[in-house]
Amino acid sequence: MKKALALLAIVLGIHAGASAQSFSLGADLGANLSKIDGTSFSTAFKSGFLAGAYAQIRFGKHWGLQPEVLFIQSQAKTDSSFHQIYGGVVADPGTLKDVHLDYLGIPVLLTYRILKVIDLQAGPQFGILLNKNQHLLNNGEDAFKGGDVTLLAGAEVHILRLRVYARYGWGLGNINNISASSATQSDTWKNQSIQLGLGINIL
Repeated sequence: MKKALALLAIVLGIHAGASAQSFSLGADLGANLSKIDGTSFSTAFKSGFLAGAYAQIRFGKHWGLQPEVLFIQSQAKTDSSFHQIYGGVVADPGTLKDVHLDYLGIPVLLTYRILKVIDLQAGPQFGILLNKNQHLLNNGEDAFKGGDVTLLAGAEVHILRLRVYARYGWGLGNINNISASSATQSDTWKNQSIQLGLGINIL
């Protein structure tokens, strides 16, 4: 379902580009500060990176649409309560685990230009998990669901062909894939992230 929504988002972006007043393409690179919001994970943000491509579609003086395709590296760390909740299936009991998740992210952002060089941005990001951290559990079960939808909101500054942006992301769904029978209590996991990036218009 999430893959279908992501494909629909791309198609809508292409259709919007066909009727836009202006259109540009670019590439970006940046940092992704992330954590998993859940009882069994550390509350500290950990650093990763993101890289990809974007299109900027303008519909007038203020409004626009910005679809993107990003490779996103997301990091997190379990805390001691992870082993209390999932002790029956966790690998290396008593050891804190670094969690490394790679996503193909497809943001579709609505933009509003408040000043000549500043855009406000908000919209969904559809994430497809490329790896499932197989070493977290000892029973071969995938600890994380294969996809996620995140709400992004932030701002972007344009300087000639360059753009600098900052966004905050709130995961909307529970990415915990561990069966309820393997846990001693209910534990919801949701992605949270801060994206900081630099892009350049190529076309």
